[in-house]
Amino acid sequence: MGHFSTRSTALVIVSLAMLINMGTGNVTLILLMVGRSSLNLLNTGAALTVNVLLNVVLVPQMGVTGAALAWAAAIILENLLARV
Repeated sequence: MGHFSTRSTALVIVSLAMLINMGTGNVTLILLMVGRSSLNLLNTGAALTVNVLLNVVLVPQMGVTGAALAWAAAIILENLLARV
């Protein structure tokens, strides 16, 4: 039981990020449909960069929770950039 409770924080973090992802709708798909694929590429590149950098910084210190925080930040950033 102890292994599951230590990983539950990561699950909650990713779940909250996915709620934000669902709340913004298919904004990235809409960018592609209206012909703004280059903007979608920039948004995805920015999210990837943030994800990798945060993983390098957070994972050694926080483990799987750090990876969840990095992924959540990337998901939220990509959706916020697409909304603009």
